[in-house]
Amino acid sequence: PYLDPGDNMDPGGTTCNGAIARCTCFDQGSCLAIGIISAMRTKMKALTGSKEDKLIIGEIGWSTPTATTLSTPVKDCDAFSSPESFKKSYFNFLSWDLSLPMLDEDGETVSPPDHVFYFTMRDSVNFGDKEYFGLVPQCSDTKCKLQGSSVLATNGAKAVVVV
Repeated sequence: PYLDPGDNMDPGGTTCNGAIARCTCFDQGSCLAIGIISAMRTKMKALTGSKEDKLIIGEIGWSTPTATTLSTPVKDCDAFSSPESFKKSYFNFLSWDLSLPMLDEDGETVSPPDHVFYFTMRDSVNFGDKEYFGLVPQCSDTKCKLQGSSVLATNGAKAVVVV
């Protein structure tokens, strides 16, 4: 969601709250990730005739500070790549039970992905472009970008979250 070409500034052009809300949520049909993954499932079912095929999502994450690869209008909105938006995205990702609150063309609930991987452990440079999606800035760092601790209960399991 962070690099989505549809991320725009709010009307008036001074804030990007709509893009932040759409891109950092994982619990309703209006959330960008939910919509994209539901569309993947629907296309997979159309192609194979089965809703049971494996779906593995390789990268979902957020950058702070602004990734040099971000080229949408929100690149100039400080709040979009802020530590607060990074934290919101990460917490919402960890709270997500992988369900997709969407119906397919047959009126059936869309099957969730089988596995989803958070992107990423450390910030990186890809082909000269700096990206700050990591939970820690560099391999040598011993502290996460998010400090403190809390516990989230998700789907009967507990995840220790660094905040």
